[in-house]
Amino acid sequence: QFLVDGYEPIIRAGVRNGLDEKKIRSSVSGESVYRFELDWLDKVVRLEDGDRIDLGGYSFQVIETPGHSPGHICLYEFVKKILVSGDHILSGISPGIQCWEEGKNPLGMYLESLDRIRSLEVESVLPGHLEPVHDCRRRIDEIKTHHENRLDEILNILGMGEMSVFEIASAMMWGAAGRLGLGKLPVTQQLMALGETIAHLRFLEEKGRIKKRDSGRQDSYISLGMPS
Repeated sequence: QFLVDGYEPIIRAGVRNGLDEKKIRSSVSGESVYRFELDWLDKVVRLEDGDRIDLGGYSFQVIETPGHSPGHICLYEFVKKILVSGDHILSGISPGIQCWEEGKNPLGMYLESLDRIRSLEVESVLPGHLEPVHDCRRRIDEIKTHHENRLDEILNILGMGEMSVFEIASAMMWGAAGRLGLGKLPVTQQLMALGETIAHLRFLEEKGRIKKRDSGRQDSYISLGMPS
């Protein structure tokens, strides 16, 4: 079996919002999903906000930063001003913020988490991948601007009328350079793009800028115009 149970809600959401189920399953089955299994670990300890890890002359404070994933954390060394950011802050690309659950607002949580990190004195950011970041606040501001632009883009698209998630995502540009249409992406990346679109729609919905309509098959959204 190539699929882990955690993929099923994502697959169902992808199908509900316009992707072909067979293509999703075929694409996901080609991914190295077994690397995410934890059977090889002897013991897993959950770290909580405020916990400390003392190791090799460093003392890291655990800071909960949900958004990229519900349980995401950063590690902050308050003396040496080092932040181990995982996927919370990356150089060159914006971390993917996706939404697959009803009642959740991961983009809202992510932006609040960015503000929390921005209040810290940080000299070096060590991300989970890509290059280190040496101006933490500037990079946070760049990421926030990216999401503000995405939100404006969606509002402009919905200004043309009611649309499904798939239609909205199809009107947006994707890829690292922001130049690819949804249909030009591999299926797995199309699924991620839909998740990111839903996250931005959920954020706008909670802000009272748009409204979701549930037809029983596909969700669609309408703009409510400018807030009063």
